Formats: sequence, structure tokens, C-alpha cells
Amino acid sequence: MKITSTTKNKLHWLEYAEIFAVIGYMGGSITGVFFQQILWATAPLSVSAAFAVLNHQRLKSLIEEEQKALALLIEKNETKVHELKIEYDKNYQANKTSISKLEEELGQVRNLAVIKLAQLQQEEQADFKSTSQELEVLQNSVAKLDNLSQKLEQDLHTIDNKQEEISSTSET
Repeated sequence: MKITSTTKNKLHWLEYAEIFAVIGYMGGSITGVFFQQILWATAPLSVSAAFAVLNHQRLKSLIEEEQKALALLIEKNETKVHELKIEYDKNYQANKTSISKLEEELGQVRNLAVIKLAQLQQEEQADFKSTSQELEVLQNSVAKLDNLSQKLEQDLHTIDNKQEEISSTSET
């Protein structure tokens, strides 16, 4: 992109020529009035007008070049924006697909976790029930042992009493 612009300090030669032609016109006008000849006023005016037209054409050409360069820059930017939009849409769809797959996998993992948790709860309940039944059997066995132990103590006590009776009767 070519950017050609005149700076404040550097004027194009046509601009200098146009300024000098206008100054010449003013001087020619004064001279024309003094010598009473219109040629002194019209010749510098014609030259000034010619330089003005040339300078106008030059500026118009510069403006057209700048507009073409700007249009090219805008077109490049629009192309880049379009490419970025296509890339964004592609990435968006890929991410959306990945998220959908992850959500589906998460749902499957969640379902498996619920099933496994239910199985563990059932196993725990079965183990608890089995342990409760074993505990009940042990408690019943301990109660029977207590009863048998008490009965045995009573029987032993009864035997001791009878032995004492027998011993006491045999001594007499």
C-alpha cells in the first residue's frame, strides 16, 4: 500500500507553481491597471488556472490511489474476518460435539455409579441381615447356655446337698 501525502513543510512543485501564478496574477493586475493592458492580468490568470487544474488532477489521482489502497486493506480485513468466523464456527461445532460426548459419558458414568451404589447397598443389607441373623443365633445360644449353666449350677447344688445329706446320714 502506497501512501503519498504532502506534509506541512514540503509542497508539491505544482502547488508552488500555482502560488507563484496567483502572485503573478496579482502583480499582473496591478501592472495591467498601471499600463492599461489587460494582457498583464489575463496571462498570469490563465497560467494560474492551468496550474490549478493540473494540481486538482494530481490531488484527485492521489485520492483515488488512497481509496484503492484503503479498499484493498478493507477487502483483506474482510477476508481475514471471514476466515476467522469460519474457524470460530468450526471450533465451536467441534467443542459443542466434544461437550456433548463428555456429557453423554458423564451420564453413563453416573448411571454406572448409581447401579454400583445400589448393588453395594443390597450387598450391605444382605451382609447386615446375615450378621443380624448370626447375632440372633449367638444370642439364643448364649441364652440357652445361660439357662443350661443355671440349671447345671442348680443340679450341682442339689447334688452337693444330697451328698451332704448322705454323708451326714452315713455318719450317724
